[in-house]
Amino acid sequence: MQGWRITCRACGGRLVDASDSRETETKVDTFDEYWCSAREGEKLLERQAFGFDAIALSPIAILRLLLLPRWPEPNEIWDAYRQTWLLNVLVPGFDEIVHRFGAKAAMSRKPFLPIALRIPLLAGVAIAMHDPAQAISCLRARTRSSANQRFTEIEVGLRTRSAIQSHIGS
Repeated sequence: MQGWRITCRACGGRLVDASDSRETETKVDTFDEYWCSAREGEKLLERQAFGFDAIALSPIAILRLLLLPRWPEPNEIWDAYRQTWLLNVLVPGFDEIVHRFGAKAAMSRKPFLPIALRIPLLAGVAIAMHDPAQAISCLRARTRSSANQRFTEIEVGLRTRSAIQSHIGS
């Protein structure tokens, strides 16, 4: 039960949602350009889940950050009833797909996201993990103030782990 997966562990093929509708295909195709990054994100989560990597920042912590609400861009039309997520900062178009296809229900209180939403989420994880400190800084500037505590906790953990790793290496 690895809810982040977008490929089959046995054959490596793409997973598909149970519904075979054209709408599902359209949603998945929307993020095709992020497929390689999504595969990288999937590998990061898998390596951490199975204890292969001892890294300064957990990809799962980044994943959780990406699903926090964000402030809209200055040029965005803001609708108080329309949710926006930090993931849209790293993977533009995410918010639009969620709203266009009515996927907001899938985003709330469900243990597994549809495949079409996992692709941009995993891509966002991979993009953020390339330079976590810079990604966290960028995302923090865009988050709503109610979520700032999460960023503080992650930054403290990142600094602490980095200091420990540099001390061990010397």
